[in-house]
Amino acid sequence: MKFAFFFVLAAISALFADNHCEQMHQQLVANIDNQITTICRISGIEEGRTDILGFFYKYNDGTPALLLYGSDYPVMLYIATDEYVKNAKCIENDEFRIIRSMMTAEQIATKLLSYKNCEEQYSINHPATEANYF
Repeated sequence: MKFAFFFVLAAISALFADNHCEQMHQQLVANIDNQITTICRISGIEEGRTDILGFFYKYNDGTPALLLYGSDYPVMLYIATDEYVKNAKCIENDEFRIIRSMMTAEQIATKLLSYKNCEEQYSINHPATEANYF
């Protein structure tokens, strides 16, 4: 778990850095299994908001993670014991749909890094469309 915590800190800081996306991509791929992920509108983050999206996935050791994002909501990544991971729930009703899809580690890494200002070569090698459901 110590490794996961260190890796999470590195991942969070790397999401907002200006370079080295390829290196972070490779680290993410090495630490995330292919898995069924969930993308949905979520509740439990800000009272009354239904426009915040959540992307739920897990690391190899089973540590849950949640990427939050929205049109006017800052992109944030939370891991395991963070309150957002514990409180965020998919909104289940006829108005919003929940997307569960099998994603490869490559697709998950590409999705996570798509919110970062990556170097041009990274964006060419890993176009955002690889990650499905953007």
